[in-house]
Amino acid sequence: MHFAIAQPQDLRLPEHGLQGVADGLWQHTCFECFVGLSGHSAYTEFNFSPSLPTGQWTCYHFSHERVRQDTGVPLSLKPRTEQGASGLHLRVQLPWSLLPAPQQAWDLGLSTVTESQDGQITHWALRHDRAQADFHHRASWMRIAAPWPNPTPTP
Repeated sequence: MHFAIAQPQDLRLPEHGLQGVADGLWQHTCFECFVGLSGHSAYTEFNFSPSLPTGQWTCYHFSHERVRQDTGVPLSLKPRTEQGASGLHLRVQLPWSLLPAPQQAWDLGLSTVTESQDGQITHWALRHDRAQADFHHRASWMRIAAPWPNPTPTP
């Protein structure tokens, strides 16, 4: 998965060196990915904070919209954040074990929370289906058709 911001100098970014699992990342600049099987209410939310060079992350499972089933999933991800002439880039490989069955269609929501230098928060998504941004609202997500190729197991 690859997220990018073209002009990161306008954003308040996390301090360098923060890494590992952390809660509350959505309260500042972060990238979010929501994924669930089409036609099912359960889904998983991934949050990634673009701290250089590795970042913080978290993963939550939901049974229904905003009904969280856990307080985070302990996992070892290695998101890599790079800042260069083309902007800020965060790359992460998600293990297949945390994703829905590849033989079925997925609903996928990709979004970004940005915090400006003066502390103003804005919400960006593929689509906002409501007047106020709500990343958990599945009608704003996109559908990805199945079948996927057989996944390669992630160690």
